[in-house]
Amino acid sequence: MLLIATSPAMATGAIICVSKQGASITLQVGNVAVESILDATITDNNSVWSTNATQASSISILQSFFNDEQILIDFSDNNFEEIFARLRLFRVFDGEEQAIAGTLQITDVGAWAIVCEGQ
Repeated sequence: MLLIATSPAMATGAIICVSKQGASITLQVGNVAVESILDATITDNNSVWSTNATQASSISILQSFFNDEQILIDFSDNNFEEIFARLRLFRVFDGEEQAIAGTLQITDVGAWAIVCEGQ
């Protein structure tokens, strides 16, 4: 008897958001049954933080929420003791087109309006 096992394909994509002042966040998003963040990198004009820190300061995803209209993510230090950054995005779909914009706030660093492209 021949058994063949398959695993579900995981669609991935990126959402890249920038502010006029130079702050940015890049999200690697995976989608099997639900959307989830695989990796995130946040920058301001002076520093870089990442959930996959090799050349950046390390951060963790504390909590996230996705639906058709919103993406809400809180990032923390690696000990999950303090909120490091908050991302609040709002999405609007029109057929195949979408618009994504919102705010990025880094505690004790700043807050910016951001516009996004991607997934």
